[in-house]
Amino acid sequence: MDTGRTRCFNGQAGRRMRDLFFPRYHFDNEVECGEYVGALRTLLEQVPLIVDVPGLLTHWRWFGEWSLGCIGVLSDWIVETVDAPRR
Repeated sequence: MDTGRTRCFNGQAGRRMRDLFFPRYHFDNEVECGEYVGALRTLLEQVPLIVDVPGLLTHWRWFGEWSLGCIGVLSDWIVETVDAPRR
């Protein structure tokens, strides 16, 4: 993955930023499935709304497939969902 291009906006931004690559979870690996469910649980427990965490965790595979196993995508979805009623 070529992450060097993301820091070439200008010299100052390039000096202040650091690219960190977090690989996505693979759902053909049982250990990674468990880690993904744990990350999903942690994110859902942080939601400042009443959330049926156990109920949502039963759909972990849907979250995983539609987020492509990327926790950043999943986190964005949750933040946008929590923020939507405030708009």
